Amino acid sequence: MGAILSIAIVFVSKTGNTRLLAERARILVPADSLVYFGAPSPEALQASTVLMGFWTDKGTCPEPDRGFLRSCHGKRVFLFATYGYGGDPTYADHVLGNACGLLPEDAEYLGGYACLGKMPATTRERFVRMAVSAPDRFLPKIANFDNALTHPDEADLHGFDVALCRAIATP
Repeated sequence: MGAILSIAIVFVSKTGNTRLLAERARILVPADSLVYFGAPSPEALQASTVLMGFWTDKGTCPEPDRGFLRSCHGKRVFLFATYGYGGDPTYADHVLGNACGLLPEDAEYLGGYACLGKMPATTRERFVRMAVSAPDRFLPKIANFDNALTHPDEADLHGFDVALCRAIATP
Protein backbone atom coordinates (compact mmCIF):
# COMPACT_ATOMS: atom_id res chain seq x y z
CA MET A 1 0.00 0.00 0.00
CA GLY A 2 1.44 3.40 -1.06
CA ALA A 3 1.80 6.50 1.06
CA ILE A 4 -1.28 8.67 1.47
CA LEU A 5 -1.14 11.73 -0.76
CA SER A 6 -1.44 15.01 1.10
CA ILE A 7 -1.96 18.17 -0.91
CA ALA A 8 -1.79 21.85 -0.05
CA ILE A 9 -3.24 24.40 -2.46
CA VAL A 10 -1.35 27.61 -1.79
CA PHE A 11 -2.11 30.78 -3.69
CA VAL A 12 -2.16 34.54 -3.75
CA SER A 13 -4.64 36.25 -6.04
CA LYS A 14 -4.61 39.98 -6.63
CA THR A 15 -7.46 40.20 -9.17
CA GLY A 16 -9.28 36.87 -8.72
CA ASN A 17 -7.70 35.06 -11.69
CA THR A 18 -5.35 32.88 -9.64
CA ARG A 19 -8.10 32.21 -7.10
CA LEU A 20 -10.25 30.90 -9.96
CA LEU A 21 -7.54 28.34 -10.78
CA ALA A 22 -7.06 27.49 -7.09
CA GLU A 23 -10.80 26.86 -6.69
CA ARG A 24 -10.64 24.67 -9.79
CA ALA A 25 -7.77 22.72 -8.22
CA ARG A 26 -9.80 22.25 -5.03
CA ILE A 27 -12.48 20.49 -7.11
CA LEU A 28 -9.95 18.32 -8.96
CA VAL A 29 -7.84 17.01 -6.08
CA PRO A 30 -9.18 14.12 -4.01
CA ALA A 31 -11.03 15.61 -1.03
CA ASP A 32 -9.38 13.23 1.43
CA SER A 33 -5.94 14.42 0.24
CA LEU A 34 -6.51 18.16 0.66
CA VAL A 35 -4.94 19.31 3.92
CA TYR A 36 -4.56 23.04 3.27
CA PHE A 37 -6.15 25.74 1.09
CA GLY A 38 -5.07 29.37 1.32
CA ALA A 39 -2.23 31.86 1.40
CA PRO A 40 1.41 30.81 1.87
CA SER A 41 1.82 29.52 5.40
CA PRO A 42 4.12 27.14 7.28
CA GLU A 43 1.01 24.98 7.85
CA ALA A 44 0.90 24.26 4.10
CA LEU A 45 4.34 22.67 4.32
CA GLN A 46 2.85 19.74 6.23
CA ALA A 47 1.62 18.39 2.88
CA SER A 48 3.77 16.18 0.68
CA THR A 49 2.54 17.93 -2.47
CA VAL A 50 2.18 21.69 -2.86
CA LEU A 51 0.13 23.27 -5.63
CA MET A 52 1.41 26.85 -5.67
CA GLY A 53 -0.49 29.56 -7.51
CA PHE A 54 0.55 33.16 -8.03
CA TRP A 55 -0.07 36.26 -10.09
CA THR A 56 2.86 37.32 -12.21
CA ASP A 57 5.02 40.27 -11.27
CA LYS A 58 7.81 41.16 -13.70
CA GLY A 59 7.98 37.67 -15.18
CA THR A 60 7.85 35.65 -11.95
CA CYS A 61 5.98 35.36 -8.67
CA PRO A 62 5.83 38.28 -6.22
CA GLU A 63 8.38 38.44 -3.41
CA PRO A 64 6.31 36.88 -0.59
CA ASP A 65 5.62 33.84 -2.78
CA ARG A 66 9.32 33.53 -3.63
CA GLY A 67 10.14 32.95 0.03
CA PHE A 68 7.47 30.28 0.30
CA LEU A 69 8.76 28.47 -2.80
CA ARG A 70 12.28 28.51 -1.35
CA SER A 71 10.91 26.73 1.75
CA CYS A 72 9.41 23.77 -0.15
CA HIS A 73 12.22 21.36 0.81
CA GLY A 74 11.44 17.77 -0.08
CA LYS A 75 8.03 18.67 -1.52
CA ARG A 76 6.44 17.70 -4.82
CA VAL A 77 5.46 21.04 -6.37
CA PHE A 78 3.07 22.02 -9.16
CA LEU A 79 3.08 25.70 -10.11
CA PHE A 80 0.20 27.65 -11.61
CA ALA A 81 0.11 31.29 -12.53
CA THR A 82 -1.84 34.01 -14.26
CA TYR A 83 -0.35 36.97 -16.07
CA GLY A 84 -1.73 40.11 -17.67
CA TYR A 85 0.86 40.59 -20.36
CA GLY A 86 2.47 38.40 -22.93
CA GLY A 87 0.60 37.34 -26.03
CA ASP A 88 3.58 35.13 -26.91
CA PRO A 89 2.89 31.51 -25.85
CA THR A 90 6.49 31.15 -24.64
CA TYR A 91 5.83 33.75 -21.94
CA ALA A 92 4.00 31.14 -19.82
CA ASP A 93 7.11 28.92 -19.94
CA HIS A 94 9.25 31.92 -18.99
CA VAL A 95 7.06 32.70 -15.96
CA LEU A 96 7.00 29.08 -14.76
CA GLY A 97 10.73 28.64 -15.38
CA ASN A 98 11.57 31.68 -13.28
CA ALA A 99 9.40 30.46 -10.41
CA CYS A 100 10.69 26.88 -10.70
CA GLY A 101 14.21 28.22 -10.33
CA LEU A 102 13.30 29.31 -6.80
CA LEU A 103 12.56 25.77 -5.61
CA PRO A 104 15.14 24.06 -3.40
CA GLU A 105 17.22 21.34 -5.05
CA ASP A 106 15.46 18.62 -3.06
CA ALA A 107 11.99 19.64 -4.31
CA GLU A 108 10.44 17.67 -7.16
CA TYR A 109 8.93 19.91 -9.84
CA LEU A 110 5.76 18.28 -11.19
CA GLY A 111 5.22 20.83 -13.94
CA GLY A 112 3.00 23.82 -14.15
CA TYR A 113 0.45 25.87 -15.99
CA ALA A 114 0.20 29.59 -16.68
CA CYS A 115 -2.39 31.57 -18.60
CA LEU A 116 -3.54 35.05 -19.41
CA GLY A 117 -5.78 36.78 -16.87
CA LYS A 118 -7.78 39.97 -16.81
CA MET A 119 -6.30 43.09 -15.22
CA PRO A 120 -7.93 45.86 -13.19
CA ALA A 121 -9.63 48.69 -15.13
CA THR A 122 -7.17 51.17 -13.61
CA THR A 123 -4.42 49.52 -15.66
CA ARG A 124 -6.22 50.29 -18.92
CA GLU A 125 -6.86 53.85 -17.79
CA ARG A 126 -3.14 54.29 -17.13
CA PHE A 127 -2.26 52.87 -20.56
CA VAL A 128 -4.72 55.24 -22.26
CA ARG A 129 -3.12 58.24 -20.51
CA MET A 130 0.37 57.08 -21.46
CA ALA A 131 -0.63 56.34 -25.07
CA VAL A 132 -1.10 60.07 -25.64
CA SER A 133 2.67 60.60 -25.48
CA ALA A 134 3.84 57.16 -26.62
CA PRO A 135 1.19 55.51 -28.83
CA ASP A 136 3.57 52.98 -30.40
CA ARG A 137 4.37 51.63 -26.96
CA PHE A 138 0.97 51.78 -25.28
CA LEU A 139 -1.62 51.05 -27.98
CA PRO A 140 -0.46 47.39 -28.12
CA LYS A 141 -0.76 47.25 -24.32
CA ILE A 142 -4.34 48.51 -24.55
CA ALA A 143 -5.12 45.84 -27.16
CA ASN A 144 -3.56 43.17 -24.89
CA PHE A 145 -5.60 44.47 -21.96
CA ASP A 146 -8.81 44.21 -23.99
CA ASN A 147 -7.92 40.67 -25.11
CA ALA A 148 -7.24 39.62 -21.51
CA LEU A 149 -10.71 40.68 -20.32
CA THR A 150 -12.19 37.24 -21.05
CA HIS A 151 -9.38 35.24 -19.42
CA PRO A 152 -9.00 32.79 -17.87
CA ASP A 153 -11.50 31.43 -20.37
CA GLU A 154 -12.84 27.89 -20.88
CA ALA A 155 -9.82 26.87 -22.96
CA ASP A 156 -7.49 28.15 -20.21
CA LEU A 157 -9.43 26.24 -17.56
CA HIS A 158 -9.38 23.06 -19.63
CA GLY A 159 -5.61 23.40 -20.10
CA PHE A 160 -5.21 23.85 -16.36
CA ASP A 161 -7.36 20.80 -15.62
CA VAL A 162 -5.27 18.61 -17.93
CA ALA A 163 -1.92 19.85 -16.59
CA LEU A 164 -2.95 19.49 -12.94
CA CYS A 165 -4.50 16.03 -13.35
CA ARG A 166 -1.33 14.79 -15.07
CA ALA A 167 0.82 16.25 -12.30
CA ILE A 168 -1.09 14.80 -9.36
CA ALA A 169 -1.43 11.42 -11.07
CA THR A 170 2.39 11.18 -11.20
CA PRO A 171 3.47 8.64 -8.56
